[in-house]
Amino acid sequence: MTASQLSGTRVSSEDGLRRYDLEVPGNLVDMLDRTVARNGSGRAFIDDDRTATWSEFASIVDTTGRGLASHGVAPGDRVAVLAGNGVPLTASYWAIWRLGAIAVPLNHRLTASDLAAQLQGSGSRFLLIG
Repeated sequence: MTASQLSGTRVSSEDGLRRYDLEVPGNLVDMLDRTVARNGSGRAFIDDDRTATWSEFASIVDTTGRGLASHGVAPGDRVAVLAGNGVPLTASYWAIWRLGAIAVPLNHRLTASDLAAQLQGSGSRFLLIG
């Protein structure tokens, strides 16, 4: 989005909140779809292992989502994610959200016993690692 697209007219409402005359996505999945449509060949992510365009990232999200769905993950299910920062972690979250499931982030720096306790208490149906 360009600076001019972000500079919508500011409107103050009766409750004193600022509002802008910009069309905003209804949710994060919608935002990703709009970004891919608008800027699919643009660079989305750079991490230690790769660079991905928005279209490539969306493809990773879709592939991950199909894998989760094939293992029975459904809307409302909790899916724990244990991964370091980077494209796989981010794509996992988007795939989970696209399915209508709930992402449960786990810190990869915790001990095995701490992770076990978090998993036990999270109600997660599935665990993504890596």
